[in-house]
Amino acid sequence: GPGFISYALARGGYSEETAIAFSREHADENRAGCKDPNNFRTKVGACYGDYTYVSKVLKYYKDLGCVADVSGEWISDKGWKWPTKSGRITGTFDEIHASKPHNAVDIGAMTAGKPGDPVWSMEAGMVTDKTGNVNNGGLGVYVDHGNGIVSRYLHLSKILVAPGTMVTKGQIIGEMGGSNYVGGILNMFGYAVHLDFQIRINDQPTDPMKFFKKNDDPGLSSGGAPTMTNA
Repeated sequence: GPGFISYALARGGYSEETAIAFSREHADENRAGCKDPNNFRTKVGACYGDYTYVSKVLKYYKDLGCVADVSGEWISDKGWKWPTKSGRITGTFDEIHASKPHNAVDIGAMTAGKPGDPVWSMEAGMVTDKTGNVNNGGLGVYVDHGNGIVSRYLHLSKILVAPGTMVTKGQIIGEMGGSNYVGGILNMFGYAVHLDFQIRINDQPTDPMKFFKKNDDPGLSSGGAPTMTNA
């Protein structure tokens, strides 16, 4: 409906993660949708409407032209590695979330709504003591790469490294999920499944897309580039 359309457009276009998030926000309007514990809606806490409706319709189109299926070999002009296999951007750095700048890039799962995609460190560094439960970010990993550069990975379903651990570029540090942490309570289904990826330089949030550029832009040393999803 028009309510969801405007909601999706404000978040860069349709994705199943966006549909799940919209359904969760309107759950009080249709609690009956989650009466059956085995229902697909109940399993992800999306009680309002059918969050799979648009994806079912899109199956009738041969070419969606919007999802990158890659091996995670995108390398930035600084030699940093894109942190997961998916290149489906579901949220941009400049978006406003709850009246505040997003200051990160959201990357959808390879299979929309399915947790577990491996997440790796973009560069060698040390896992910091901020790693663990992150307020409004769920399970998160912070890696200090030196020279004032820190990368952040939020909403994970699993953390696979401990604070103080040295990691290499491309080393798996966690698995993608939709976790959130508010008021001392960890909710593994607080968000639609995605990776919130941020780079901080001298403690200033910096858009990762400034470093991971399109194929025809200068600075990309190998591989393809992430694309904004619009379907």
